[in-house]
Amino acid sequence: MTSRERLRAVLDGQVPDRVPFQDAYWLSTRQRWRGEGLPAGVDPAEYFGCEIARHGGDYTLQLARRRLEDNPRYRLYVDANGATRRDLAEGDDSTP
Repeated sequence: MTSRERLRAVLDGQVPDRVPFQDAYWLSTRQRWRGEGLPAGVDPAEYFGCEIARHGGDYTLQLARRRLEDNPRYRLYVDANGATRRDLAEGDDSTP
């Protein structure tokens, strides 16, 4: 089945050949994969056969971000929704 047929089958309540999936890959993971041989210019979502295209926008309250603390382990800041967050200092896309 193609991705389109697979998604259509699911939406129609039928059983596809496999479960359609979507994933989001962290920047640090994509960089590591490039170092391990993923060709330059290849989108990981296409490479791994993700079914669903991701489209989005900035749905935050668009408040000013403020840094509260930086140290070697984490960064503490107020995000664009006004929430105080603490993220790991490694990379720019780690899990909070």
